[in-house]
Order: sequence, then structure tokens, then C-alpha cells
Amino acid sequence: MKKTTAVLALTALVALPMAAAPVLAKGGKGPEVTFETLDLNGDGGITVEELTGQRAARFTAADANGDGVLSVEEMQAAAEAEFQQRMGARMEQMIARLDANGDGAISLEEFEAVGGKKADRGARMIDKLDANDDGVVDAEEFAAHSGKRDGKGPRGKHGHGQENGGFWR
Repeated sequence: MKKTTAVLALTALVALPMAAAPVLAKGGKGPEVTFETLDLNGDGGITVEELTGQRAARFTAADANGDGVLSVEEMQAAAEAEFQQRMGARMEQMIARLDANGDGAISLEEFEAVGGKKADRGARMIDKLDANDDGVVDAEEFAAHSGKRDGKGPRGKHGHGQENGGFWR
């Protein structure tokens, strides 16, 4: 059973990225697979040998101790490294999009300016919930909107009651 699980996990590690290459190249999750990363010799074409070489390179990179087999720990570490790489790229894109003054960081002002309509989202939520128009949402107004009173009754929108964040998620 353990050997079967290891074989299946190994197959997933090296085969699925190849099968998913068209999706990944279009921005899906997983390691970035582009034509350039598969065309190992740079000749403008991808061969079976290059695909095999790319899979072998991924295996070798994941085999941290170089023993020729992948342990669960090595596979987890490889997956975590790929995740960190994707997240790093996403954060760089976010900074490039939001950094209005070009200093390479996002200030609170830049962060709050995101999305135009989102900037006044808090005011719109208060306006929606504030039944007596006093500018303050009390517990009764909150409960009336979320569909909950004293912890009883139907859950709010999308099955989320007050204890799960309800409207404020």
C-alpha cells in the first residue's frame, strides 16, 4: 500500500505538470510551464526528449538528498517551494499595480485607494444596515440584516451567520 501511494504521488509530481502545461501557461495554478521552459535546447521546437528531460529535472530538483527517490517530505518541500514562487510573483504583480508613487512598496493610502468603488465600501455597508439613519449600526440592525436574532434563526447570505462573519466577511 505504501509503495502504491508513493508511486501514485511520484506520478502526480512528474506527470501532471506536463499534462497541465496548456492550462498552466494560461495562468493556472502550479509551476509555470511555458514554451521556453519546455524547449530545453532553444531550437524553437519541443521534443519527447525535452519533455522527458524537463520531468527528470523537476524530479532531480525535488530529490533534496540525491538518493534517487522522493520522500513525502521532499515532495512537500517541492510543492511549498513552487507555492512560494507563485506567491512571490503574485505579490510583485500586486505591488506593480498598486504602487502609485513607484517606491516599490504599498502605503496605506495606496492600499485604500484600490478599486475606486471599494474605497467607500464601509460607508455603503453602514448606509445599507443603518435602518434608523443615525450613522451607527446597533446590534438589532446588524441582527436584522444578517438574519439572526439572539443566535437563533436562519443563517445569513451564503449560509454564513453572524458567528462566521456574515455580512462583514
